[in-house]
Amino acid sequence: EARAAIGARLAALRLQDGESGAALAALDRTEAAGLAEPLARQRVLLRARAMARRGERIAADQMLAELGPAGAEPRAELRAEAQDWAGAAAAQMEHLAAAIPAPPAPLGQAERIALVRAAAYAALAGDEALLAGLRESQGARMDGGPLAEAFALMTSDPLRGIADLSRLQREIGMLRVLPARLEALRGGVQVAR
Repeated sequence: EARAAIGARLAALRLQDGESGAALAALDRTEAAGLAEPLARQRVLLRARAMARRGERIAADQMLAELGPAGAEPRAELRAEAQDWAGAAAAQMEHLAAAIPAPPAPLGQAERIALVRAAAYAALAGDEALLAGLRESQGARMDGGPLAEAFALMTSDPLRGIADLSRLQREIGMLRVLPARLEALRGGVQVAR
């Protein structure tokens, strides 16, 4: 098991260096049976990422699908890299079904990020029905917390004409401050409202 863990670390380093072939070789050389579930899952995730970077996206997607809900979010990322926005949204929604606590439980940072990703993928796919569903089911829970503006902006009704000018002005204001707020979240710094 120690050898398999070292192989996983080496594969991760090789992937960071852009060497997908070397990452796969590291995983192949350290293959072992009967690994603990977290290590086995990590190795599958690394293998799928390396395969996708080599152009084997369909096989990588299938490998991640076999992980069930644990492979849904990485599958969404893989599909987003290929600009398959509808596929990314579907996989992210599968992840949300397993990861989001039922209301009225509060959302943590990871759940908020996952919801914003789902909204972004749906927006890029032009899936108005999914955006409306997210707004309806999660809008109140996202309100007021981190990433609330991003979620509200992505899931809002489309602009329909001159009557929406005041809303457009508010949304432009949100867009102006959004990069600073997102950067602060990346660095772990709180942003004052």
